[in-house]
Amino acid sequence: MNKLPPVIGRILFVLGYFLLNFFSCQSQESSGIQNRIVTHLAEPLIIHGIRQDFVRIPRGEFLMGSDERADEQPVHSVTVDSFDLAISEVTVRQFRAFVQATRYKTDAEISGHSFACCWRPKLGITWQYPGFLQNENEPVVTISWNDAVAYCRWLSEETDEKYRLPGEAEWEYVCLAGNKNDPNHPLDSMAWYSDNSEGRTHVVATKKGNDLGLFDMRGNAWEWTQDVYHENYLGAPEDGKPWLSGGSEAQRGYLKPGEGRVLRGGAWGLTENMHPVSYDLRISSRPVFGYNESCNNSGFRLARSISVPPPGENHTNNGPHKFMVAGIEYEMIQILPGQFVMGSEKGDRTTKPVHPVNFKIPFRIGKTEITVRQFTSFVNDSGYVTEAERKGKCWDSDFRSHHITSLQSGINWRNPGFEQTEYDPVTCVTWNDAMAFCAWLSHQTGRICRLPSEAEWEYACLSGTTDIDNITYQEIAWYYENSSMTTHPVAQKRSNSWGIYDMLGNVSEWMMDVWHPDYLGSPCDGTSWLGDPLTERACRGGSFEREASEMSYRGRDWYNESEAVVGLGFRIVEAGTVKR
Repeated sequence: MNKLPPVIGRILFVLGYFLLNFFSCQSQESSGIQNRIVTHLAEPLIIHGIRQDFVRIPRGEFLMGSDERADEQPVHSVTVDSFDLAISEVTVRQFRAFVQATRYKTDAEISGHSFACCWRPKLGITWQYPGFLQNENEPVVTISWNDAVAYCRWLSEETDEKYRLPGEAEWEYVCLAGNKNDPNHPLDSMAWYSDNSEGRTHVVATKKGNDLGLFDMRGNAWEWTQDVYHENYLGAPEDGKPWLSGGSEAQRGYLKPGEGRVLRGGAWGLTENMHPVSYDLRISSRPVFGYNESCNNSGFRLARSISVPPPGENHTNNGPHKFMVAGIEYEMIQILPGQFVMGSEKGDRTTKPVHPVNFKIPFRIGKTEITVRQFTSFVNDSGYVTEAERKGKCWDSDFRSHHITSLQSGINWRNPGFEQTEYDPVTCVTWNDAMAFCAWLSHQTGRICRLPSEAEWEYACLSGTTDIDNITYQEIAWYYENSSMTTHPVAQKRSNSWGIYDMLGNVSEWMMDVWHPDYLGSPCDGTSWLGDPLTERACRGGSFEREASEMSYRGRDWYNESEAVVGLGFRIVEAGTVKR
């Protein structure tokens, strides 16, 4: 009999668990399970083409600690707010993407040494070679608390969501999974530890998950928490928040108060109970390392904070927001969290399948497309030269047939082949040019300015409606029949119901997303859809060259990121502030 591939088996386990949870929650009381935690899958994280699944952990109360050891006392009641937790530990592959994107050096790489399991100093071991060979899907180890926090900070900046380490209380809450005491599961079926690990890590999620569908909560790799180490729970927070103040000496005075950070869960080199040494796989066990120290069994797991708008708050927009750069005004429209259905059954393959998208955090989108005046300010300040200027040519496009038709010499954003005012939308700019503008504006303002995702664009274009194809385009758009084959000053036509102009017509707009021919596998959280091939980028909205019969919110085109095209410009999104 052929075995299922590990990834397929993992998916089937998680789906089976959540189906079982759904059908069993009605009978919890009669079955005697009084504190069962009912969870569901949260939006996955997909970054650099790598996916991490999360479970939504609901608010709940539990008893934290044990009577076994002094630093696990006193047992106390804690209420934990809802949050998302990764189903598995961060892998070598995921951490490698971070290092390649940022050129980050870990504490072990900088110092030249770490610890081998457990507390044996060893030179030359790092996350890339922790003393044994690793598969890309094994948990990354030889990671310090600083390293884990740096990874979370990078993810937060890349995604505009709050990624972090779990607090101790959160970690223990989900590891207990609604049980009052250590669940009576055979440890060998759930954990990689000294009896079965053969002295090394193993691929994540190959052992049985716990009652919440979380893998490797015990064993494989120790997991950093946010908390400063305290020698007991006297004065510990009761609201589930991490304990970040104060601290105790640890390791017989080697670590001064405030220097120690808590790891949880045990690891591949530990036993089920190593009493009296507090390095074991018991749920309440609390080993401590310095924040800049690592071991070849220290890794981490991601938590994600949930941003929920107040009950009853309007999920459309919250009015305009303005800022100035070099005397030039930029006006943004704030879009609050909400949900919509993306795609259309009326369109071709590129608009299918229709799927729900849920925005959990707000963002701001440009009230208008970026104008010649705004782009001129960027060029004058930075000395930037666009790709069309460097190449000496720009593509003319027949947007009606979705094809580039001819390469025009001497055409660029300064001279697109027709006269423009400084308030017309800039055109003949590549995706790379638009990204350079966003980077400059981010540096000037301290705001994260970027191109919109396709989902953000379509959500803002629909502006709270389900279909705008029945709108009279003459009122809202410049297109083939009314444009005289030229751009026009922005915001001359009627805005949509959220106060955003020229979402259709005038110029087509570059998106952050890599082009995909349909929506199979697209993100459900509104983030940009990246992946291969990275050179082909989506654009939306149509241009002054497109006929009215082809104008639609659902229309999707693409061009190479280094191609400048007449009739193609961009609009920006602002999503948070830059971490300096």
